[in-house]
Parts: sequence; C-alpha cells; structure tokens
Amino acid sequence: MASNKGHQNVTLTLLDRGAQVDARGIKQDTPLHAASFSGHQNIALTLLDRGAQVDARNFKQCTPLHAASFSGHQNIALTLLDRGAQVDARDDKQHTPLHIASIKGHQNVALTLLDRGAQVDSRAIKQDTPLHVASFSGHQNIALTLLDRGAQVDARNFKQCTPLHAASFSGHQNIALTLLDRGAQVDARDDKQHTPLHIASIKGHQNVALTLLDRGAQVDARDDKQHTPLHVASQEGHRNVALTLLDRGAQVDARADKQHTPLHIASNKGHQNVALTLLDRGAQVDARNHLQQTPLHVASISGERDVTLTLLDRGAQVDARDDYLRTPLHLAVHFGRQEVSLLLIDRGASVEALDCLYRTPVDIASDEGNKNLAVLLADRASAKDAKRSANESSSQTADKLDDKNGSADAGESTQPAAQPSTGQQGNQDVTFVQAGHDATVKYLLDYMKKRKP
Repeated sequence: MASNKGHQNVTLTLLDRGAQVDARGIKQDTPLHAASFSGHQNIALTLLDRGAQVDARNFKQCTPLHAASFSGHQNIALTLLDRGAQVDARDDKQHTPLHIASIKGHQNVALTLLDRGAQVDSRAIKQDTPLHVASFSGHQNIALTLLDRGAQVDARNFKQCTPLHAASFSGHQNIALTLLDRGAQVDARDDKQHTPLHIASIKGHQNVALTLLDRGAQVDARDDKQHTPLHVASQEGHRNVALTLLDRGAQVDARADKQHTPLHIASNKGHQNVALTLLDRGAQVDARNHLQQTPLHVASISGERDVTLTLLDRGAQVDARDDYLRTPLHLAVHFGRQEVSLLLIDRGASVEALDCLYRTPVDIASDEGNKNLAVLLADRASAKDAKRSANESSSQTADKLDDKNGSADAGESTQPAAQPSTGQQGNQDVTFVQAGHDATVKYLLDYMKKRKP
C-alpha cells in the first residue's frame, strides 16, 4: 500500500522493521510492481536498494518493467533497466514490455526500450509483433517509431494477418496510410485469403476502404470462399461501403463458391438498404445459386419480410423453382415463416405448387406440425378463390345485363352460391363451418379429394 501510494518514509520504516521487500499481494504483485505501475521512482529505487527482485513475476507473469510500460512511466523503466531488468521479458501471453508500450501508445517508453535493445519484431503468443498491436490500437506515433527502427511492415501473425490487416480491422486510416507509405502490400492475404479491403468491408470502414482502393487494392479480390469485398459488405449490411465498391467498379453480380451473388447474401441477412442499392445498380433480381435458388428463396427461408417485399416489387418471380422444384412459398412454410408465407400468397404464389416430392405448401405445413399455418394457407387460398369467383360472377352478370337489357334473370345470377352441405362432414368440419371457416373447409375438402388416388 505504501509503495502504491508513494509514501517513501513509510516504506523505509516498514522495511527497517522487517517487512518483506518482495511480499506478494492477492495477484502476486510485489511492492516493486505497485511502485512501477504508479510511477513512484523514489520508492522503486528504495525497494531495489533493499534487494527487491527486479524481474519479479505476478500471476500473469508480468515484471515491474511490464507495469511501468503499461502506465507509460519512462523514468521507472529507465531505473529498472539500469538495475538489470530484462528488456524482452515475457508475460503469460508472450508480450514483451515493447508490446505493452505499443498497445498503450507510450512512445517515450517504446523509444527507451528500443534504445536498450528490445527486439522490434518480438512475437507474442499469437505471433503479433509490436507493429501489429500498435496498428490495431491506432497509435500512429508508435507505428512510425517501430518502422524507423526496422520493424517488418508486412510481418505475419498466426492468422497470416499483416499490420495493414490490423489497421483495416480497427478502422485506423492514418495507420493504413503510414503502412502503405512504408511499402505495405495493399492486397496481402491472411489465412482465409482476405485482403485488407475485405477486412475493411466486413467492419464497415468506408474511409479505410477508399484509402486502399486509392492505393490500388483489387476491388473484386476473392477470399477462400470466392467472396469479394462486395459480398462481405452486403453480408454485414454496410451500404456505404457497398456504394464505394460499386462506384469503383465492383461486379454487382459477382459469384461466390456456391454461386451466391451479393444480392443473395443481403437478402438472406435482411439488409433491405443494401438489397435496394444492389438492385439500383443492376443486380439480377432472379439470379440463381448452386441450388438454383433466387434471392427471393433465401429471403423466404430467413423470414425477411421487408426484403421479400422489395424483391417482389422489383419483379422477382414469385413461383421460381429451385433444384428440388421448391418455390419460395414451400421454403417459407417449411421454416415456419408465417408472415412471409402470407405475403407471398397475397402476391400470387401458388398454394398448389408441387415440389419434387409432390408436396404442396399446405402438405409441408402439415408435415411440420404447423396446423395453424396450414389453416391460414388454406384460408388465404380460399379467400383468393372466392374473390376470383366473385369477379367471374360479376363479369358474367354484366354480360347477362347487356344481353337481356336488365331482365329479371340477371338479378338471380348475382345471388351468392349455396354454402357446402355439412351433413356428411365430421364434427371437426362442422366446427370449422360454425366458426366461420366454411370456405376454408370447402377448399381443404376439395383439395383432399384431388389428392386421393
């Protein structure tokens, strides 16, 4: 406590009375750790004079030099180094004091460590160099210092990421510019074949994307799944990045390894604003993936109503078939997407379309145990049938009125059709009729008759 608070006289008194100079706290910190973290040089000198271990380790294997580097206390760092501290001591993540100073942005400490022989490209447990962590953290002054001292601009970590990948991930445009000015590969690839532009597109950093493109980044670079930056921007819903990529010539219908276009991916994720942007730039509304599914199929699978509506408004085929002859309605029903299912029916989707197993959407709803959806589908279908019949009846009535010049027979033709007899129906059918579902029951009964061999 006295070391942490800087009370030198108390510290001396305690030591004179037999206090252990390397006594351990709850996290195995020694008094020298505490003094180094808090910046009390006089206490640090006192403790060292009384025999404190200069490289004592706490529970994270940090030395006092790590602590001083974390807090940015250059004077303490110098004192510890003068007393023999290991300049490249490693903590439990294999971070050296230079890593720690680079993470925290303490340029003065970094310079001190480098002047005392710190390895500029020392590797942490995931093979990150100090330049990786400075780039990720956004410390341009540290990055410049490290580069001036010989740091590898394209050093690779365990995922094969370069410092430029790290800066692109975090959105640090100034770091990206610094690295590019020092010769960083603009299209360097990580272990998933992502370029820095892929990373900036995933994270939505438009300013970094522009910088990379200005420096020659491939706008349609492919990762290990053949995704372009436009695919990943569409997946994450970053419309501003998508616009930037399209303005720079990105292929709007680029195909990934399963033939997905950016519109497929945006539709699957429900990013309506991106879908609209892609369509405005000429994306094929009925593009097919490896299963011959359109964006409307994948939006229906995910239950994305707004995107479904957008695709339909832009002319998507409501009954497009995939490799298994499934329509978007088949898939919406299979995954229990009630709202999308009803929307598709309202837009003309066939409730009697058969897939490769000769199943209708109603069959699928029943097979999945979704009785409510089955009834809703039948109800909506019967309502459409009734509307169609009414329209036909109205047309016939008009014809008769014209033919007979207002004869009494015309009035008879407009009377509603008789309700189906319920005498031979089971109790369940009668219940539906009584509940006002007579048209639905008629539709289901007619449908079952058609299904009988």
